[in-house]
Amino acid sequence: MSEYDYVKVLLYAYPQLPAFAEAIGVSVENRAALSFRSVKDTLSIAEELATELGRKARLMNVCEKLDRILLRLTEEEAFLLEYKYFRRKRQLREKFSEWAFDCSERSYYRKQTALLRKIAARLIACGETEERFLEEFSDCAPLMRLYRALKAGKERTFVAKREKSALSFGQKSEGSSRGGVGDFFPRRTKTAIATTDAQARQMRKMRTPDSDCRADSFSESAAPEAGTR
Repeated sequence: MSEYDYVKVLLYAYPQLPAFAEAIGVSVENRAALSFRSVKDTLSIAEELATELGRKARLMNVCEKLDRILLRLTEEEAFLLEYKYFRRKRQLREKFSEWAFDCSERSYYRKQTALLRKIAARLIACGETEERFLEEFSDCAPLMRLYRALKAGKERTFVAKREKSALSFGQKSEGSSRGGVGDFFPRRTKTAIATTDAQARQMRKMRTPDSDCRADSFSESAAPEAGTR
C-alpha cells in the first residue's frame, strides 16, 4: 500500500489543512506589512511571499477536492475515516456516538484498505497523483515530514495511542479515542495556526498611526506505524 502513502498524508492532515492555509495567508500579510524592516531587497521579499501564497492556494485546492470526495462517502466510510485518520473526538462523540460497528477485526482492516483505494482512485481521477503531490508539496515541510515517516514505516509514531477498548468489534463502538492526529506540523506552523486571530488584530493596529507592532514568527514539528487503527 506504499503507493497510497501520499493519500494517507492528505487524510491525516485534512482536519488542519484550512487552518494551516489560513495561517500562511496571515503570515504573508504580516511579512508584507513589515517588509520595510527587512534587510532583503524588494524583489527577494516579493518572490518569497509569492511562493507562500502559492503554497496556500495548493493546500486549499487539494482540500476542496477532498471535501467533494468525502461528501459522497457512505456513513460507514465516514466513520472509518473519522476513526482512523481525522480522530476528532467531538465528531466521534456527537456524530457517531450511536454507531454500531458489527464486523471482525480482520474485516475492519479490509474495509480501511478498500476505502483508502477508493479515495486514491477518486483523487487520481481529478489529477491528484503521487507525482503531482510531490511536485506541489515538496516545499511544504509538514506534509513532507509526514510523507517520509510513512515511507519509513513509522505511521504509529505520529498517531496517538488509543485505549484498548476504543473500537469494539461485533458490538457497539464507544465512538471516542484518546489523543489526536499527532504532532506532525512544525512548531512554527502550529504557532501561526493558534495565533491567527491575534495576528489579524495586529494588522488592524498596524494601520493605526504610531502603533507599535511586531510580527509573530510563522511557524514547524512532526509526526504516525503501520497497521494503526
